[in-house]
Amino acid sequence: MSTTGLNNQGQVFTVPAPEILPASSYVCLVEPRRSTSGRAVIGSKMSATSSERALVLVPAHNEEESLAFVLRQIRQSLPDADILVVDDGSKDQTASIALSAGAVVARHATNLGVGAALQTGYRYALSHGYSHLVQVDADGQHRPEDARKVLTALKSSGADMAIGCRFLPESGPYPMPLLRRIGKDYQRFLIRLLTGRLFADPTSGLRAMRPCVLALLEQDVFPCDYPDADVLVMLCKARTTMVEVPVAMRERAAGTSQHEGLGWIYYAYRMTLSLLLIASGRGFDPIPAERKREQSRVGTGGQVIHQDASAPSREIQAIAS
Repeated sequence: MSTTGLNNQGQVFTVPAPEILPASSYVCLVEPRRSTSGRAVIGSKMSATSSERALVLVPAHNEEESLAFVLRQIRQSLPDADILVVDDGSKDQTASIALSAGAVVARHATNLGVGAALQTGYRYALSHGYSHLVQVDADGQHRPEDARKVLTALKSSGADMAIGCRFLPESGPYPMPLLRRIGKDYQRFLIRLLTGRLFADPTSGLRAMRPCVLALLEQDVFPCDYPDADVLVMLCKARTTMVEVPVAMRERAAGTSQHEGLGWIYYAYRMTLSLLLIASGRGFDPIPAERKREQSRVGTGGQVIHQDASAPSREIQAIAS
């Protein structure tokens, strides 16, 4: 259990929270509570475990310019969900802003990469018994109504994961630079080559998932830097069911993308190696996902909470097996 408090300058101090400690990193956990005046203070517990409880995961690195806006919108769109911001070694006020907004904050002592930040969130969700997780970018690209939309699609379709897709006919126009579009199509080709499945938007970061997916992604083989197409290949090999949901995304509100400049060259190289490694079957075990999938099918009193995956709602385009 982590210990938290305020120093004499009013700044947050923390000690490690080993229960959500990813491999090879140092994580601090800060949990806000509300005083009688409504101001966020330190030291509260999360709400009691429920069979239907959602966590919104927001990985963030130096996102002080956009984070407050993003968290306000998430709170309005999903008022009953808890919010976890994973501060991946930010040098700015990202953690303080998240805490002031009432979010739980997990902090990496140094920048480990977006994959490591996501995995910290996945492990937190598993250890705290959440039934659903929605991951949302901190840069303002994802609309809050679409976060609610992918969560609704996950519940109504019975799938293991729902992905917000920018490139379905119902999604509307989304401008993308030529090099990034080539990279997206390259990943689509590799995924189809390795799994036989075709994804319209393999790099979308707007996703909702169940514990069976979290159990697979918490393994050490999960990529710490660019969890995109390689994650989808992992999930395909574990026979998870996935649906793509048409959404409209915005331009980044602030900050810079990790793919700008020559970063896309390393990204393509790293992604190709990761895909080949995962396709070879090394380093990950699909069995934990199977166990979690069976557990997630039974709610309180033995009721089935998964719906029939063969009957998704009309607004969802299912990915062919």
